Amino acid sequence: MIPTDTYLDTRSSKSGRTLISNGPGVDNRIAEWDGVRACAVWLVLLLHIFYGYAYRQQDFDFLPRIVSSTVLRGWYGVDLFFVLSGFLITGILLRSKGSHHYFRNFYIRRVLRIMPLYFVMVAVWSILYKGYGRYFLLSSFFGANLSGLFRISYPNGPGVLWSLAVEEHFYLLWPAIIFFLNRRALVALATAIVIGSPVLRTVYLARGIDPTFVYFFSWFRFDMLATGALIAVWAGSAYATKRNSLRVAVGLVVLAVISELLGRASGLTWTKAIVTATIFLLILALRGTSWTTPLRLRFC
Repeated sequence: MIPTDTYLDTRSSKSGRTLISNGPGVDNRIAEWDGVRACAVWLVLLLHIFYGYAYRQQDFDFLPRIVSSTVLRGWYGVDLFFVLSGFLITGILLRSKGSHHYFRNFYIRRVLRIMPLYFVMVAVWSILYKGYGRYFLLSSFFGANLSGLFRISYPNGPGVLWSLAVEEHFYLLWPAIIFFLNRRALVALATAIVIGSPVLRTVYLARGIDPTFVYFFSWFRFDMLATGALIAVWAGSAYATKRNSLRVAVGLVVLAVISELLGRASGLTWTKAIVTATIFLLILALRGTSWTTPLRLRFC
């Protein structure tokens, strides 16, 4: 569940950077993040509409190849959610670090924002979907993505709770990590996660683990959340000017090409995280300009 209270604090520091802030005291909301969120929602919805049920593959032969290819990549919407969540939550935590009741304020806010609606939804689904009581019991403890570990089957629709479980595990661990680490150590840890998660997935897939486990389990999916965290650290640094952000984005494009070439040879690639980081940096650098107008349209 991604926080929606994201604003742009236009106060500039001595270094000339623009700070990102969260809270009702700031008036200028970053509208582009709503556009990113809308893109992620549509990608996931289209994937589930066309390929989320027991359709025959030939039922969609009428679709142009570019449309079917886009729909099939709707899973990328989940990764967009993860990166945006990692970015926003890390920003909130970094700005509140050192404040009174750091942990209490964060967890109370998350509980009030997420849990009432979540538990109502789980309760309603447990009534409508008969025979899946163990899955909904596990989901009540934000363990939906671990159902395979306990050989618990899940219904097609409520199976989507796995992604929220991944984010909740991140929310549980990340505040303490940020509290106890300085920014340099935080960057080192997040970078290690971004690099290490694809390696972990590749190793376990090579050993014959069920691919759905690799897709669902939190420890295989934290790389995109860590990618968002790295972008948040960058956005709050003295180096995060528009020019520097564009330079880093160009460097990441080169790195993505290298990653893709290496991935074709070895099967190990970091292209997804690199490309997503590039997109987010470009949005940060070009927010409020004509380049990001589509993300600010009302339908987003």
